[in-house]
Amino acid sequence: MRRGILDTAHRLVGVGMVSGTFGSVSARGEAGAIIVTPERREGEPWPRDLLLLDGDGRVLEGDLTPPAETLVHACIYRNLPVAGAVICAQPPYATVLACLGWEIPPLHPMLTILSEDGHVPVTRRAPYGTEQFALNVEEELSEGLRACLVRSSGAVVLGEHPEDALSNLFLLEEASRLYYRAMLAGEPEILGHDEILEAARRITAALGGGEGPSPGLDTADPPLC
Repeated sequence: MRRGILDTAHRLVGVGMVSGTFGSVSARGEAGAIIVTPERREGEPWPRDLLLLDGDGRVLEGDLTPPAETLVHACIYRNLPVAGAVICAQPPYATVLACLGWEIPPLHPMLTILSEDGHVPVTRRAPYGTEQFALNVEEELSEGLRACLVRSSGAVVLGEHPEDALSNLFLLEEASRLYYRAMLAGEPEILGHDEILEAARRITAALGGGEGPSPGLDTADPPLC
């Protein structure tokens, strides 16, 4: 699990999905614990030492500084039992939409992987790093979504494990790029309810069956932005 978190964190840096000291990757540990990347110095790779937190975000093991998004991770794991991993990041196009306050409507079938109704919401505004900020993120993701845009900040995605969450992040960024460019060209067409249901059914079947959309894609490489 620790290797998966570190590999995912390093890929985020390599493909420009985090900026400055912001961004973090975590996974659900045993007995309610959280394994998470520490705060990263700007321009440097993540330290190899991870932190072990309790369910409220307090440090149990590790000497480094917890990430600014610690409360987001703690709130999600405490309230969303389906979440096995969480990524907080600043993908370029997704962050543009978040700063504009635009949610992504169901304009493409691939969005049914992130949301049963094919849309990705944007959170309500709150001061960064506060409890209300974390609660706003959890509120959107509690609707069964696997991703949301975080107003004036970036994006948060869920997965069964870190690599799965990274796959969902790549998908979110591709959808954000598509929507932003479509809006520049004109008014994109939005899929209807029946089209969304059919897309979800077909994608579920293609990705191995099960009830509802798959929680992620096995994406080898991020989309070209």
